[in-house]
Amino acid sequence: MQLQLIDYLSNIGFSEEEVNLASTQIIARAVYPASELETARWIQENSAVCDITRYPIDKITKDKLYKSALKLFANKDKIENFLSHKTNQLFDIEDKIYIHDLTIPYFEYMERFPAKNTTFALCKLYKIFGV
Repeated sequence: MQLQLIDYLSNIGFSEEEVNLASTQIIARAVYPASELETARWIQENSAVCDITRYPIDKITKDKLYKSALKLFANKDKIENFLSHKTNQLFDIEDKIYIHDLTIPYFEYMERFPAKNTTFALCKLYKIFGV
């Protein structure tokens, strides 16, 4: 309710049935991460998620879940941005990016363990040049 994801999905073009199926799938995958086939079985046999989302349990199929997953994936960037902004608002946080230079530890490792690095370098040459 606080995330308002259902309203957002409607705003980006999901029909009411698609919103209900998508929310069913999101909840089911959060609780029981599995394939579409296994998720459909779990929803039908061992879950009350459809009571929450009001999606008819008899309409749940692996094919519908797969189609819903494709539509969610097609809108992944929009949904991720929306959820990022929404959770930042809810929890009063701001995004921060930390950049850490890993070159110094890498070269220190190369100096400390030259035998391992020779093997590593040879493997890289083999992969790159097929030597």
